[in-house]
Amino acid sequence: MDKKRILVVEDQGLLALDICTRLSALGHDPIESVRRGEDAIKQALILEPDIILMDIQLEGEMDGVSAAETIQKSKNIPIIYLTAHSDAHTLDRAKKTTPYGYLLKHFEEQELNAAIETAIYNYQMEQKVRESEQKYTAFMNSFEGIVYQTKLDSGPVFINGLVEKITGYTEAEMFEKEHSFEKLIYPPDLQVITEGGRLLDPQYSFEYRIVKKDGSLHWVSCTSQILNDEHGNPEKVQGIIQDIQEKKELEEHLVRSQRLDSIGVLAGGIAHDFNNMLMGSLANIELALVETNEQSPSYNALETAQKVLLGARKLAGQLLVFSKGGQPHLESINLKKVLQDDALFILRGAKTRAVLHLGEDLNEVEFDKSQLTQIIQNLLLNASEAMPEGGEIDIVAKNI
Repeated sequence: MDKKRILVVEDQGLLALDICTRLSALGHDPIESVRRGEDAIKQALILEPDIILMDIQLEGEMDGVSAAETIQKSKNIPIIYLTAHSDAHTLDRAKKTTPYGYLLKHFEEQELNAAIETAIYNYQMEQKVRESEQKYTAFMNSFEGIVYQTKLDSGPVFINGLVEKITGYTEAEMFEKEHSFEKLIYPPDLQVITEGGRLLDPQYSFEYRIVKKDGSLHWVSCTSQILNDEHGNPEKVQGIIQDIQEKKELEEHLVRSQRLDSIGVLAGGIAHDFNNMLMGSLANIELALVETNEQSPSYNALETAQKVLLGARKLAGQLLVFSKGGQPHLESINLKKVLQDDALFILRGAKTRAVLHLGEDLNEVEFDKSQLTQIIQNLLLNASEAMPEGGEIDIVAKNI
């Protein structure tokens, strides 16, 4: 056994000297010997010994039990009580300080050695358990999930972690039979799991949805293993459950994006072919307009058809923009000219007319021309339709 630094608290001088001598013979270091409880507290805090041999009955107002209680509030030092005789009340008080042993005075050297070795061993085991508990607590505080152990019928034996955050139920509610893990699984997902027979595997992993307390569905992943009893028969299941709702939402978003990409490619092909057909039709209408008298009833019909086809061409252009990922084709645009041309063309033949209030020094803008024209067209047509008896539409544009 390693050499230990030991504080001796004994009010009988000769006995204290004998104990220190025996400790030295056993290879230990009796670093200090004190007679009073107050001195024991002071030296324990200053010297921080590996172990304390504490007489229960001490001179002065403070006995050994009171001194031990005070020391244990600040330091975790194993204490062995020394006693010749004590009343039942004092012994009960001593027990509450969880001592690491008792020695009856006038003990043999081997008894002293055994008491010290036992106390040190128990103290070291307790330290390992305490460290293990601290590591487990740290793990659970940082683990974004649930650690559990259940009986084969899914009744919880142990459960810890983000139980309420993930399921909506408290740990206490989860221990109730009607709130067992199996009954939280969304029925269609449970059917898939049980039909595959995977629950009988020694180890298995699933992704499934659970029905939370508020009735909403929530994605989780579960990794479990079956624990056998001493006869090798399946007895319990233990595992971890993690929240993968955000992961599933991201996957769903990715799938939607991929679908939109596919639709964009298809839309681009259709728009390209459609635009080619429109160009032929527009060319023929323009030729017909040239050869038709403006006073002819057909002239207005041809103009209307031209406007419709021009609108369809713009729609085809928007589909082409969408097919390229929705990025507009930006260019420098003379806003004054666009507003003048579009207002004149869009309201041609309508009962309403545009009144333009455009700044002389109006800046050019970076914009997709087809999208800008579509916006102007929608605004003007909506305004015109709102005034079936006719009227004026003021269009104001200025630098800010």
